[in-house]
Amino acid sequence: MFDSLPDEIHDYIIQYLSEHELLICRSVSCAMRELSGQEYLWSRLCRSICRNKVKNRMVLEVENKKDESGGWMMLFFKIQQEFKRRQPLEDDISGTEWTFCSHRRNEFVGSISFTSNKRYVTYMVGTGIIDTGYWSVVDDFIVREGVQNYPNIKIWRRENDLGWEGEHSYAVFKCYEQGLSNTQLKEFYKEQFD
Repeated sequence: MFDSLPDEIHDYIIQYLSEHELLICRSVSCAMRELSGQEYLWSRLCRSICRNKVKNRMVLEVENKKDESGGWMMLFFKIQQEFKRRQPLEDDISGTEWTFCSHRRNEFVGSISFTSNKRYVTYMVGTGIIDTGYWSVVDDFIVREGVQNYPNIKIWRRENDLGWEGEHSYAVFKCYEQGLSNTQLKEFYKEQFD
């Protein structure tokens, strides 16, 4: 019965299917395999799962991909794999701005930037204290080398936007790819202490 419908109806129906349903369609017949493998369908799925996510390398790859001529289905599965990863990589840490909020004062205190050449810079609001040094990722921790009296930062992946955040005994850390205003930062940290 489905085969007797015009192609326009097939195209209309198939664009509302989920990735799971599209994969099932691919195993039905050669015609359905071709229909469910159309690049525009997988492009739409890639773009929809990357919406409102922190701009990591996979999200940027989707945003910068211009043509519809190949690889969207494979890119979709790479994204799915990336979003399931819970172990941080150095690429996840470097090139992003991390802000932190004091456990004791429950307010935004500063920011820390990690560069790809293994350097970090910390800026404290109010005092202007700047701390610099070297960093590395060991298991689920950011280790600041040579820093005494400060624990390593335990990090994990956020569920809502798939960015990273962390904590040690003095502060809560959140990673964002863009600079944020103090008002926005207060909103992000408010949930930690309410």
